[in-house]
Amino acid sequence: SDCVCEAGSYALSSTAVDPLSMTCLSCPGGMTCPLGSSDNTSSDVRPIPNAGYMTLPSDALKAYKCLSDDYCPGGSTGVCGSHRDPNSIACGLCASGSFSNGSECTPCSGGIVDVLFFAGLTVLAVIAVIVVAIVASRGALTQSENSVMVGVSAGLLLTGVQTLSVFDQLSISWFEPVAFFMSVLRLLNFNLSALRTECIWGSDAALGYIARQLVAPLSIPVILLTVSVKFRFTDFRGKILPSTANATGVICHIFFISLIVSTSGPFICYKHPDDSSSMRSSPSTLCFQASDHTIMTVAAGVSFLLIPIPFMAAAAYGTLNYQKLLRSATSGVKLHSLHFLFNKFTPERYYYLPFLLSRSLLICLVPVIFSEAASQVLVLSVILLAFSLLQMWWRPWRGDWVNIMDGTLTLSLELMLMAGSLAAGMTVDGNTISIIGTCILAVFFSLGIAFPVGFLFRLLFCRKKLYQCFLCHHKEDAAAQARLLKMLLQGKHGRRVFIDSDDLRDLGQLFDTVKVHVAQLVVYLTKETLRRPWCAGEVTTAIMGSAGSVDVIAVITPSFEGVDNFSAEDLPEYIDQSGVSLQQHDIFWEDVAVAYNRLLGQEFPKIKIPTNLLHRRDYDQLARGILKGKSFTFARDEKSAHQPVPSEEGAIVISADASSAEAVAASGIVTIKLQIILQALSEVKLVSLAECDADPFEFATIRCLKASRAILVLLSSGTLTSTAQVATLLQAVSLREQSASCHSCLIPCTLPGFTFPTEAYYDQVLPAIAPSPLDLGTMKTPQTLMKKFFRLIAVVIGTHASD
Repeated sequence: SDCVCEAGSYALSSTAVDPLSMTCLSCPGGMTCPLGSSDNTSSDVRPIPNAGYMTLPSDALKAYKCLSDDYCPGGSTGVCGSHRDPNSIACGLCASGSFSNGSECTPCSGGIVDVLFFAGLTVLAVIAVIVVAIVASRGALTQSENSVMVGVSAGLLLTGVQTLSVFDQLSISWFEPVAFFMSVLRLLNFNLSALRTECIWGSDAALGYIARQLVAPLSIPVILLTVSVKFRFTDFRGKILPSTANATGVICHIFFISLIVSTSGPFICYKHPDDSSSMRSSPSTLCFQASDHTIMTVAAGVSFLLIPIPFMAAAAYGTLNYQKLLRSATSGVKLHSLHFLFNKFTPERYYYLPFLLSRSLLICLVPVIFSEAASQVLVLSVILLAFSLLQMWWRPWRGDWVNIMDGTLTLSLELMLMAGSLAAGMTVDGNTISIIGTCILAVFFSLGIAFPVGFLFRLLFCRKKLYQCFLCHHKEDAAAQARLLKMLLQGKHGRRVFIDSDDLRDLGQLFDTVKVHVAQLVVYLTKETLRRPWCAGEVTTAIMGSAGSVDVIAVITPSFEGVDNFSAEDLPEYIDQSGVSLQQHDIFWEDVAVAYNRLLGQEFPKIKIPTNLLHRRDYDQLARGILKGKSFTFARDEKSAHQPVPSEEGAIVISADASSAEAVAASGIVTIKLQIILQALSEVKLVSLAECDADPFEFATIRCLKASRAILVLLSSGTLTSTAQVATLLQAVSLREQSASCHSCLIPCTLPGFTFPTEAYYDQVLPAIAPSPLDLGTMKTPQTLMKKFFRLIAVVIGTHASD
């Protein structure tokens, strides 16, 4: 019988003459060699390309891998799918008179139809750019929160869709209908094949790529023209160039992934069996070999320098200089130009856009750097998960639902990637996967060990307390008193003090803060303190849960009503549970009862405040007593406690209800705040009438009011029934009415709990407590003077709020 090469090999025709010297070579990759195959063109049995591969008629033994079996059915040399050019590498081009329609080639309609189709879709694209430019150039003041959220959520959806278009660049053969959907999305990457451009200028890969790169630069004149027309024919108040820059930034942000994918096309290649490679977006172009590829590479570099690089530089500049621009009085134009960087995020996370762009850039670079499907899927998963964790941690978007949407879209992309990897038959480079897997394992164990070790180190060695004092108080009764104590302890004594309105960030961590980070718990006992669940939890944690590491001292005010003995059975009715359930924080009634009884017993020091603690200097003494941590009773010097009203020309006078501890404390707060502001003006003095023997009808008081620069009347819950403060208030109004030399500014300042007077007050209460017009030296009634006072604009002083 004849000597032939076995299956899987073929004979060199130059050696087939002599059977004894015939050379059989291994079958080329991507081809099948039946028994007796030869490279002789006249041979009946020749190597044939497999499905998904093709060979050119000019080189029948060199197989090129195709993107799909539909491109290359195989079985014979120079065979391509329907309407594909058999003379193009990997059947990557459509035949003359056809255009690319997804994964298929469709015959052109011919004549004017294709031109009209191209023109129609181009007009629609221009209209879309115009609409986005109009919306993006709207002033921030005219945009409601809902309209911003609509734009942000639509932008997130477009970003997710563009990420799917990156998945189309991976070495994965996607299943239907995902494959069809991704082919439609190619239009977002400025792939102009959907516009039937091949029917107009033919299947020139380099020309088509250059046309794609011109789409973004040509959009900028359209945006500029749109903003100019809007400026000319509407009541648009913005400036043309900043509005154009902002609108361009919005569009670049929305289509950032598309810009990168379109630009990076020449660098995304896949390999053929002979180790040559083709562009994934244009299989007929051999990477780094064909002249077309050189042209595309140059065009890609120019395109990258024109749009993505300037955009990322603007984002970096705006983010780094944002705080400086906010403080500048002349940065309005820059802030308007860079508005797109910040308007979607919370003020605390204004810097999130560069991280978002980094995520998009890394996603786009994966198919450029990694050519194997397994490596691509693994690295993409790491990127998506890492930035998803960052997004969940920071919650940067304005609106909770937008943050939820962002996380959901990322999870969906991860699941889609997983589905694609399961459906695709992957070839794996064991070395690459081993390196990546080792890195992931190293990160896993590094984080898994680092966190417990870090917490253990912190527990064992970092024992310095963050707060020297923690003021446990009831806001309704003692917000101003606690605030004044904090200011004195921090300002005069250099102690760091925790007060919930300033320092509380997470209610769930409140009790742990008391347990771990506080050196001394100051329980400021007013009427309702121990009835508040948060106060109960703080006291119980400090006494029962800190193992003695927290010193406890009780400050007992006159309003506090003690209980002889607390029991676990009575506490559920004693403590208001509407705000929180202590059991959810592992604090049980038995623990609370023990803690309360120990607090009010003999174990912990106590400071008892006398009923006449009404002056700021008394709070100075209280602060010193708290720092000593020992029980003591106030020893007031009554002589120094009652000071005469000073005669200061141009002073700022503060009037408060001297019978209210909260009002007196608020007066002390205002005094300290104003001293800080006025420290450069040594000639301006402050006079607090609540700290003086201020009879509103004495000459010293009248002289002080008349010579003052400003009179601040602190309106508290008891002001309108306080005979002394009502008289002072009416005296101040009367002096302004009578004396031409009295030019002081009268400023009502409302405190929490104050309610403005009703007609019933003017008719029934005021006549009973107000001095007579004769005492005030005026002919006007107290009702007239009081109503005149309340016509002034009041300043709100929120002692409940943060510093």
